[in-house]
Amino acid sequence: MSVKVAVRVRPFNNLEIQQNQPLCIAMNGSKTIHFDSTQTKEFDFDYSFWSHDEFEVDEKGYRRPLPNSRYADQKMIFNTVHQDTIPQLFQGQNCCVLSFGYKRSGRSYTLSGTPENQGLIQNFVKEIFQQIAEKQNITTKYEVYTSMLFIFNEKIYDQLSPTDTSELKIRENELQGVFVENLTKELVDSPKSFDVLMNKGIHKAEKYLFKMSYVLSYANIIFKIEIKETKTLGDQKVENFYLINFVDLVCSDRMEKQKDSNKNIGTQLSTLGEVICKVLLLSQPQDQKIFVPYRCSKLTRFLQNTLNQKSNIFLFLSISPAIDKIQQTLSSLKFANKIMKIKKNIINNIKVSENQQILEVNEAQIQTQTKIIQSSIKQQIENTEEQESNQNTQYFQQFDNSEAIQSDTNIKYQAIISTKDGIIELQPLSQESCEQIFINNHQVKELTKLSHGDRISFGNATSLLIQYSGTEIAQTESKLTLTQKDTIDVSEDNQIIQEDNKSVKFDQN
Repeated sequence: MSVKVAVRVRPFNNLEIQQNQPLCIAMNGSKTIHFDSTQTKEFDFDYSFWSHDEFEVDEKGYRRPLPNSRYADQKMIFNTVHQDTIPQLFQGQNCCVLSFGYKRSGRSYTLSGTPENQGLIQNFVKEIFQQIAEKQNITTKYEVYTSMLFIFNEKIYDQLSPTDTSELKIRENELQGVFVENLTKELVDSPKSFDVLMNKGIHKAEKYLFKMSYVLSYANIIFKIEIKETKTLGDQKVENFYLINFVDLVCSDRMEKQKDSNKNIGTQLSTLGEVICKVLLLSQPQDQKIFVPYRCSKLTRFLQNTLNQKSNIFLFLSISPAIDKIQQTLSSLKFANKIMKIKKNIINNIKVSENQQILEVNEAQIQTQTKIIQSSIKQQIENTEEQESNQNTQYFQQFDNSEAIQSDTNIKYQAIISTKDGIIELQPLSQESCEQIFINNHQVKELTKLSHGDRISFGNATSLLIQYSGTEIAQTESKLTLTQKDTIDVSEDNQIIQEDNKSVKFDQN
């Protein structure tokens, strides 16, 4: 759902040129500036179209912009509106194009145009048939229907019925929604056939209002286009309907004679503005239920199917550039600006809400990341502590194993070396010791006499060399218990075995 608001200023007409009327409108981008000798007011809309000057008329009568000019011709107006409506129309979003303005403001020119400068309606019909030609195939068919009516003094009349001029009633049911009972609906097979029906409808409305001494400018004219899509899915057929309403909407022009009509016009316009504003408010979350006053006028009641949250709404204001219409122009600009303000407030609220959601999401993400980092750090600390604990456990296990091995080695490698009468002997203390003690690479199995230069090996780590010094042999006996230690002491006669030098010396005195 979207609501777009645009303003278009027309050229001076012949009367204004003759009267040499000063200009009271300027435009800059999307801004429309309203000014006189005493004050200046600036309004910001979705679009501000400058169609006052800077154009030329070609050989076919078409008003085209001069090179590098800002003139907005009929094609530019259509391209702007079309890009926001027709693509969504075939996706199920109905559309309502409202062209409004006071009498002789140029609103009908924007909507209906002339034979040389066709307006929005004719260009839309051409584009619709072009889209149908591209989309239609064996399983998908399209039909286009049109209806035309005008609302005057809160009464609805059919523009296409050749004879019936009676007032029509608005009805509603679940299948059709809101509709006008007995309203003529004509099948259209080409843009040309639509133009014929359109001219027929306008001619009938003019004829009827002329009889009642009114002019067409004081009636709201509605052109309804209905697209029927039929899809064949196997043995089943699915029908979809897409609607677009074009409304030539008159504003109150301070009419003097038609006071009752003027009052109804003002009511219709104010109700229309209220409905659009309420539909805009419905597009954002509300704490309270919003009532949309569709039933307050026949115009909004009929347009209900295209003035809702599932529709695209394009509001087109046409204004005069002449200063003699300054009050009507200012009143129309304020009306359009009211809708624009509500739209901007809603957009700002949505942006604030989106920013708040982004902040909340970012804060949640930061909290989540913080928790993940804290959990990761905690896990790393626990893993480090566990690793240190495992290392300590392994160290103590290795230490205990080392002690056990050492204790076991002490048992296995124990032996006695004794000297008596100049003879050195080695006596293993157990059978296990025999398996680990070698003399000159020969296993010791029993008491063995040691000679000068013998090398005693204990397991794989300890090796001792026996050396004699002197010529006399001591008459003493020394007992030595050998283990795998750095230093081993001999208890008698100051005899020492030094493992650091891997030799054992005995002094003979």
